[in-house]
Amino acid sequence: ASTLELAQILAADGRAAEAEAMALGAYEELAAQLGERHPVALRGACSLASVLRTCRHFARAEPLQAAAVEHCEEELGADHPLTTRGLQSLVSILTAQHKLEEAEALCRHMLGHLEGEAVAP
Repeated sequence: ASTLELAQILAADGRAAEAEAMALGAYEELAAQLGERHPVALRGACSLASVLRTCRHFARAEPLQAAAVEHCEEELGADHPLTTRGLQSLVSILTAQHKLEEAEALCRHMLGHLEGEAVAP
């Protein structure tokens, strides 16, 4: 188990402050060691956003997840599983905030991409 997985468990257990501090520390360490755009650091950013989402801190999770998705698309490509999972997480964050038009647009973008159509997000 990784530190980020433990942070997710703590968040699910309602221990938000401890979970957030642990996840943030783990992500910052990954980003410092590997660079923010390294695939492992990008996965760490998505995990931190997931912890924030679990703690219902959507306004903090959204920009972090959006940036991670953007970097995943640039570094790994739109078809990479981390990019796809990141987009799905972003849709979940948007939906939780009742930003339904944005969530719908992202879903349509993902579906269009999967079907080979060019659909703008």
